[in-house]
Amino acid sequence: MIRIRFERADGGTVREIEAQPGERLLTVAQADGQPLEGTCEGQMACSTCHVIVAAADFDRLPPPPRPRKTCSTSPPGRPAPAGLPARSC
Repeated sequence: MIRIRFERADGGTVREIEAQPGERLLTVAQADGQPLEGTCEGQMACSTCHVIVAAADFDRLPPPPRPRKTCSTSPPGRPAPAGLPARSC
């Protein structure tokens, strides 16, 4: 099992859950009730599911199935690194 920690951008509620290796982060987050839209259903086409990944964990993610600049950029006002939960598929 993999432990996933969700923290609100405003410093609010923190929640930790477990998931199976290989599960898509977007799917796991939505099943946990996290407010990630995922308009493109995890196809990495819309960037509505942008999250911040801890720097220590970012390089441990598998590469995206197809390169996209948005997988390594940060949302305005947020520290790098950031990525798309759909990336971990």
